[in-house]
Amino acid sequence: MSDTSGPRRVLRPPLDLVFVGVLSVVAAAAPFVPLLGVQPIRLVVTLPLLLFLPGYATIEALFPEPATGDERFGGVERFAFAVGTSVLVVAALALALDYGGVGIRAVPVLFSTCGFTIVASAVAAIRRRTVDPERDGIAPRRFRDGLTGIRASETRLDRTLNVVLVVLILASVVSVGVALGGLGHTESYTTMSLLTKNGSTTVAADGGSRDLLVGIDNHENHRVRYTVVVQRQQIAADDPTTVTKRTPLTRFHVTLNDGERKRISYTVPPSLSGNHRRIAFLLYEDRVPATPMADNAAQETHLWVTPSNGSEGDTSNQGARG
Repeated sequence: MSDTSGPRRVLRPPLDLVFVGVLSVVAAAAPFVPLLGVQPIRLVVTLPLLLFLPGYATIEALFPEPATGDERFGGVERFAFAVGTSVLVVAALALALDYGGVGIRAVPVLFSTCGFTIVASAVAAIRRRTVDPERDGIAPRRFRDGLTGIRASETRLDRTLNVVLVVLILASVVSVGVALGGLGHTESYTTMSLLTKNGSTTVAADGGSRDLLVGIDNHENHRVRYTVVVQRQQIAADDPTTVTKRTPLTRFHVTLNDGERKRISYTVPPSLSGNHRRIAFLLYEDRVPATPMADNAAQETHLWVTPSNGSEGDTSNQGARG
């Protein structure tokens, strides 16, 4: 008995959506690949993910077929809407990351956009099969036709709409390009903290708490070699903002990667005693000047010496000037 049902049709995967997914993964991985992570190659690779791919997957998921009887929503229109939708998607994901405490940084934005695009592509593939179970896996004809040439406008309204679409596309490209120029270059800063191991804000002149922890946190977006200069400072009795004498005690160096923190132990020498005295820590990110002081330091913090009579000073991150 012969089989008259004919050969079974093998449905091919949606190649355009597969291509979208592959490009998204490559763009998200670009910062970690030596060749792709170098500018301007990285910009070229990541630009489609931020400008077009998520919007294309979203539009295909929402509208797997043109609206009934409306052939205007073809390739050119879908391309324009894909660009606009991509800008909205990336902006929404960036705001969600910032609200969630992650911050608007290059790698999280790329990873979240890649994940969204892959999910949207999967939904689009399912929607296509639902609309037309016999559809092959190549890109929709309407989109291929739209890329190969813009059809002749039949009316003045059509020509006006095409001009508006082109302007919107160019505006989106410019806005995303500007955003990409600043993406990953978030505010850079370094923090330095100072605390005794028992939580005190002073050091005692009579042999009390002298073990300190100097904390440095690097948020400069690059690797930094820090130098900490430790001084004993004599402060004017009638003016707590004036330093009358600086005595260098020691200095130490630490190199930190971006986002890295270091806690350094330091023991105050027994010779530190007397009234109106404090121990100051001056942080430098470059070369140390000949006369280190709060005015030329990137960060300054200090602890006051507690005299034998029990009076106390305070801890301050604002250095004395002079």
